[in-house]
Amino acid sequence: MLNCVIIGNGPMALSAIRTILKAADIFLALVLHDVAEEAGADSLRAVCAQSDIPVLGFTKVNDPTCLEAIAAAEPDYVFNINSFKILGAALLSIPRRGAINFHNGPLPRYGGLNVCSWAILNGESEYGVTWHLMEGRIDRGDILLQQGFEIGPGATTASLILKCLMVGVQSFPALLQGLIDKNLVQAAQDQSVASYFSKGDVPFGGRFPIEAEADEIDRLIRALTFQPMKNTFWAPRMVFGSATFFVPEPVRSAGNGRPGEILDVGRDGIVFSCAGGAVRAPTIRDDNGMLHPAKQYARDIGLNIGAVLT
Repeated sequence: MLNCVIIGNGPMALSAIRTILKAADIFLALVLHDVAEEAGADSLRAVCAQSDIPVLGFTKVNDPTCLEAIAAAEPDYVFNINSFKILGAALLSIPRRGAINFHNGPLPRYGGLNVCSWAILNGESEYGVTWHLMEGRIDRGDILLQQGFEIGPGATTASLILKCLMVGVQSFPALLQGLIDKNLVQAAQDQSVASYFSKGDVPFGGRFPIEAEADEIDRLIRALTFQPMKNTFWAPRMVFGSATFFVPEPVRSAGNGRPGEILDVGRDGIVFSCAGGAVRAPTIRDDNGMLHPAKQYARDIGLNIGAVLT
């Protein structure tokens, strides 16, 4: 009988819990969840309570309280599922057979953060998810299972993230059974084709590429479409006179003009032209991080039709 611990949040972690509860030869000894990620937490706690599985909420997963609880569970495996905390060396040393992470990208080509956005920006037509062992270097451990799929032509970051979670849920039973049967093929990552995207990595030098053609603008807009989730990636920078501001939620619009030219300032936002067509900005984030309706912000800085942004 294998012992395991889950560190995770949301519906994907809940699905993994239910899968383990139905499986033979594996016992779920403990579940930990981030108290800052409350979506689905009530359901997670309720399912665990029905099966007498202890649940521990945390703010810092590497704190002594968490480490002691995990060690007391004596796990063979720790599963890190839809959790965005970095597990420290002390935690990774606890499970007898290893800690396993779910990554929403095909390793080693898409390691790190915001990989769904980068894949759309790069025009990928195929993608995938990875279950891999965890080590000291982030997203570098041996691969246990990968599942690939196609990216549709109109995919956004939001739709690709949801697809990754769905494929992760679908692939977890095969991972679990492979661990129980000890027949998973463990594969080292080929670092010659590896890419890693950090939090500070942004395209186009951080600016809005008003000189970009239509296809590139389309990919940019889809890469920045997170709704109803929060944009955790990047908001392109624009400049008008002495004002620097950011466009977090650009959408396609109609109209033509010089790259950067303001075509409309209205209730639905400001519309500006790019080489590849017009873009509407419903909201603007100023350089202090405050979000404003674009029409109001344009009025405040004197931005009118015919002005040119850079």
